[in-house]
Amino acid sequence: MGWVRGEELHLDVDFEPKVLVSGEPGWRTLDITPRVEYYPSSWVDLTGEVTVGTTVQTDDLRTNELTFRPGFRPYLIKNIHERFDMGATYQGPEFGVTITL
Repeated sequence: MGWVRGEELHLDVDFEPKVLVSGEPGWRTLDITPRVEYYPSSWVDLTGEVTVGTTVQTDDLRTNELTFRPGFRPYLIKNIHERFDMGATYQGPEFGVTITL
């Protein structure tokens, strides 16, 4: 599920239920991951997400997870093309690598 909040902000939530369908012991888990992406300029996106999850591993064992993941996504080819004024506007593919801290 995602929401665009203007040209500079995107909000997203992932729901990930998982179940072990064969084998013993059976387990099930539910992860919920809200994510925010902020686009401050044409050459970098800032990202952040938090995973909240719970896993029932056996009848007697239940675990919980809370994980923070800040990151950024630089767009190097577009930035190089614009920086060195290589003529027409760059219209090639976008190559971004998400770097999570």
